[in-house]
Amino acid sequence: MSPEQAQGSEVLGPSSDIYSLGAMLYKILTNEAPFHGKDAREIRESVIRREFRKPSQVRRGVSGALEAICMKAMANEPEARYPTALELAEDVNRYLADARVEAYREPLPLRIARWGRRHQALVQSLFVSLVILAVTGALVSVWRGIQAQRERELRAEAVDSRTSEHNLRLQSLQVSAEFAARTIASQIDVRWRILEKIAADRSMHEHLKRINDDVGKHPSSPPDAGGSQTRLLFSPIQEYLDQATKPYAWIGCRSWFIQANEGTQIARAPYYQEDSLPFDSVGRNYAFRDYFHGQATQDPFHLPADVGPLQRPHNSTAMKSTNGGDLTVSLSVPIRDNGTDEVLGVLGMTIELGSFAALQINLPEQQNVLLVESRQYRMLTRDLRSFEDLGDGLLLHHEKLETHLKNSPHALPHLSLDVLAELTRSQDHWEANKTEQSRAIRLLPAHYRDPINREHDAKWVAAFAPVLVRGRDPATTGWFVIVQQRSDRTPPRTVSSLYGEKSSR
Repeated sequence: MSPEQAQGSEVLGPSSDIYSLGAMLYKILTNEAPFHGKDAREIRESVIRREFRKPSQVRRGVSGALEAICMKAMANEPEARYPTALELAEDVNRYLADARVEAYREPLPLRIARWGRRHQALVQSLFVSLVILAVTGALVSVWRGIQAQRERELRAEAVDSRTSEHNLRLQSLQVSAEFAARTIASQIDVRWRILEKIAADRSMHEHLKRINDDVGKHPSSPPDAGGSQTRLLFSPIQEYLDQATKPYAWIGCRSWFIQANEGTQIARAPYYQEDSLPFDSVGRNYAFRDYFHGQATQDPFHLPADVGPLQRPHNSTAMKSTNGGDLTVSLSVPIRDNGTDEVLGVLGMTIELGSFAALQINLPEQQNVLLVESRQYRMLTRDLRSFEDLGDGLLLHHEKLETHLKNSPHALPHLSLDVLAELTRSQDHWEANKTEQSRAIRLLPAHYRDPINREHDAKWVAAFAPVLVRGRDPATTGWFVIVQQRSDRTPPRTVSSLYGEKSSR
């Protein structure tokens, strides 16, 4: 819990989650929580007053660089913390890579030693590599020791409180679901920020204005993507999109796209298919798509005549792509004129169902994570001429979703209606009681079954959490995380310390 959370602030942003990550790093470094007290009130007052010792005061031998990273993440003022979880991770990676950590001013001897290591001969480099491997092995051993120690503590606490193994499993599921939902929300926010950065380019705005003016002169005649005049008109903005998205190949999205303010797709990256022919989506109007207008509908037959581009970052409902028919979702942002704040168009990226990189989360053994759509809408067929499956309750991610879609492309997996109703009731509760959301018990009914592994005799326990992008308005995405585990199998004998304890945040 960050100081602003402890003070009851209703305006929380990513900095609050950064503080929580710093508290987790503190626990790993010292094997102790940063704050202590006889009861919750004393702990909260300690958080507000920032009464905790530095990691090196609790445990000798803690790296000065790691301590600096931890203290910056747990800075009392939100502005003094890392702006994003990505920057915190980069500082940790720099430490692991033996590079200079931004949050730590190294003593001169350490800087000289690093310089020497980077200019040694080949044999010396190999020796250093062996040392690094040995240190890594030692760190792994230490980490396993911490896990074993925490496991012993959990068993002792379970005996002392006479808490059953089943209740501990449910607690672990709830903590895992909340952690997974926060991780996914953070990844969504990172991608929105990347899109917002690309969309803020002034030179791109000028090209987009010219395209909007040209399209506006002929509203009844959509541009011909294959025509020479259209290619000449779209070429500058296509080149911009190609160059602007190159540094972000690590995101792993299916495609990037730009739409004019009336819905016509005017650029796409990649532009060419494997057969060297352009994708046929460029030049087509997609004003009916949810990623364009943000109204959680894909109905081109009943779309309001005055529909316009979205006004804030948006995660779209699932759809069937006209380029190949794959099931995808999109993250999109408005492109605003820096001078007038007018929305000039929409910039977005598409992600295939089952390919959410953000869901590769290290959960405890036998726990599986699902991502579910809760918004109500109907999906269009690939030819955009009729409707098929309902979108609400659709699985966006499951470890076996890709295999399922290959084997049964027309049988999309959905949650049962009663389970979906449980999720939406939780959403309503959060809207009415935002400050109590962290205390809510989110367990699915005992009759819950895996939507894909529908074995009649299989029994499951599952917890859920809404994906809330804190600091955004609105924070809700319409997506839910479910973390499930088979209850008719012997549970694992170890529980990860990251998920087995109640957080001190």
